[in-house]
Amino acid sequence: MMSDCVTFQGNGEPAPNRFTVHEMPDGCIGIEAPNGVSMRLLNALMRGLSEEEEDLNLSMDLAARTGWTFFIGPPDALAARTRALDEDAKASAPGPEAPVMERLRHWGAHGEPGLSANTLAGALKDQVMGSGFPEAIHYPHDPADLRRCRLLIDQVPEAAPEGLHLLRAASPQWDALARGWEALCARMDQECPQWRAPEGEAAAPLTYRHLKAVIEGAD
Repeated sequence: MMSDCVTFQGNGEPAPNRFTVHEMPDGCIGIEAPNGVSMRLLNALMRGLSEEEEDLNLSMDLAARTGWTFFIGPPDALAARTRALDEDAKASAPGPEAPVMERLRHWGAHGEPGLSANTLAGALKDQVMGSGFPEAIHYPHDPADLRRCRLLIDQVPEAAPEGLHLLRAASPQWDALARGWEALCARMDQECPQWRAPEGEAAAPLTYRHLKAVIEGAD
């Protein structure tokens, strides 16, 4: 295993396929890879790391929150890092009386981003500041997407789709979601009461079917 940090690329691979791999004291490994990276080379790297250390899991949540392209490590170390990030975020979180943009900025720095959650945040920012409507509109396709949207709304209730009228007007899917949001969230609460925890929505087939039905009803 690399002692600290190493940058390399495969034989004959162009420079865009260069990786930076950083090993941390707790056994976690951050991998930085450029856009358009060769999946063949990436898979070879991941296989090599797994062969050297069998007990390694991939956490895309931690990758997003720490700025790495991929983040892997022993399950206990990943859980400890997640707890530490959650505690830091909670300690620095603005109160519910803080301005909307302050709470949005805190979510942007400490929350769990995703395409659909970013759409909600962008639509709310435009509604508050007139900063420009998101060019691309994404909506949740699975319980993991839905979870990230709900985590945003936990911190910034104004981001709930019911009140984002321009987003609803621009997207029939978001309009349908807004109309069925309460029932959809109730289904998720019943099926996955621990959904706020990382991977807390991992097994949620009923929520997935409910979400799919709402989206298909909008088409």
